[in-house]
Amino acid sequence: MLALSVEPDNQAAIRLYEAVGFYKTGEIIEGESVMLFKLT
Repeated sequence: MLALSVEPDNQAAIRLYEAVGFYKTGEIIEGESVMLFKLT
């Protein structure tokens, strides 16, 4: 599993990460949204 965090107002980055398979976990760490990518 890969994890990253992104500023919640950075919609361009969020769309890019979601387009390649990342999804939001709902967690906020130090003001940033956590996103995960499941490796197969």
